[in-house]
Amino acid sequence: MAEWKILIKNMKFQDPGPIASGDLVYWRNEDGMDHTATSDDGGKTFDTGLLGEGEESAKFKVSQTTPYHCEEHRGMKATVKVK
Repeated sequence: MAEWKILIKNMKFQDPGPIASGDLVYWRNEDGMDHTATSDDGGKTFDTGLLGEGEESAKFKVSQTTPYHCEEHRGMKATVKVK
């Protein structure tokens, strides 16, 4: 099982590329404003809560491709891709 850090910077989520099912993902906010990473299934798969600049989220096990967004900035969207 691997761990993948996804950076949040310049109002974008970094794409870590495809991960394996069961890998752990977490987010680090390197932006100057607060953000979340919330799965589009209503946060059932993961929801980091509000992350301030320099904060990291808990680690979440992901087993399927999951689109997500920032609750504070709805235009910020990305997908954790599971191979």
